[in-house]
Amino acid sequence: MKKIRATVIGLATLVFASVLSFLPSRSVAAASINLDSYVSEPLNVMLNGDENGPIWTGNIAGNIDYDFTDSKYDESDTAEKTIIYTFFLDSCSNCKNFYKFIASDLLPNYADQFVVKSFPLPTGFGLLNQLAEHYGAAPENGNYKTPVVIVGKTYSAGGVDKARQDEIKNILASGGSTYDAVERINNGYATPDATTQTELSARDITIKCGTPIDSEYKLQVTEIDRSSVKLDGYDYITANDISAYRYGQYQPISGNQLQITIPVNQEYKKYKVAYLENGRIAETFDAVYQDGKVTFTTSHLSEYVIYGANNEPTPTISATEEAKPAAKLPANPETLDPIALYGIILAISGSVLTGSIFAYRKFSRK
Repeated sequence: MKKIRATVIGLATLVFASVLSFLPSRSVAAASINLDSYVSEPLNVMLNGDENGPIWTGNIAGNIDYDFTDSKYDESDTAEKTIIYTFFLDSCSNCKNFYKFIASDLLPNYADQFVVKSFPLPTGFGLLNQLAEHYGAAPENGNYKTPVVIVGKTYSAGGVDKARQDEIKNILASGGSTYDAVERINNGYATPDATTQTELSARDITIKCGTPIDSEYKLQVTEIDRSSVKLDGYDYITANDISAYRYGQYQPISGNQLQITIPVNQEYKKYKVAYLENGRIAETFDAVYQDGKVTFTTSHLSEYVIYGANNEPTPTISATEEAKPAAKLPANPETLDPIALYGIILAISGSVLTGSIFAYRKFSRK
């Protein structure tokens, strides 16, 4: 009997765990790069191989012999150094020729001025795609010529000819380039040469950014009805869905100090701004009124509701009717609220567990 009970409970637990595995996970925004997800091959391994022999296989044999004993090359020190990103295939003769150039020319002359980050393909293919898109060089068919070599604001794919070699040497000889494409991507820049802006505006609403953002970001403001969302002691004035887009694609802005100014048509002694999440108040902000506009500071864009009061209320968030989500562009589709999804899945799992125990009890009485 104990074996039957253990089997029933084990089956129910397995079903529960399996269902939980389908829960959505929160991930980093697609525009960011986490280099910890990619492992760069050390330059000494790329040139001399490791304890397992040559790094180069396929149709290439042998090593590129370079003695790092007295070299000033320091892979751990990247401060104020030019980073040379390379993406290689170990069966690519053009790749080996490029590393020969590093060993014969760059290391003897500029060893303390650069660092090489080498990523094998296809392991580093996701990183390569994001970098290539940043440089406007992603191929339509997805096929890259190797090696792909990125130095500062310069990008090349395929054989590294003399002109490209001279370009890289000139960058190092002129003091190098501390431009890091990964850092630029993570800061929201669309292209290497993108200009920056600190102010966005649309429909008389302005945003001042504490940290400059890509000038290709455009503000989109949609006036929405959130009058059903109440804030005790305050009158509802207006609500807006405030978002940023780049080339028609929704772009989240977070972690930036944003000063938002919104016109209001009603004058009160005191103003509050509420940030809505899933149609409910998630946070409130004090707002300053001047010249028919209220200004408040936040760290992200979203739906914001403005309230006013003529007394000195102590606001509490009241039970409110859930507002209907604002319509977004196709690039930012609505998805099922994760909390509601969790509730549905847990309810299903609970039913399975209860049914299993009931079946066990019924069976054990026979």
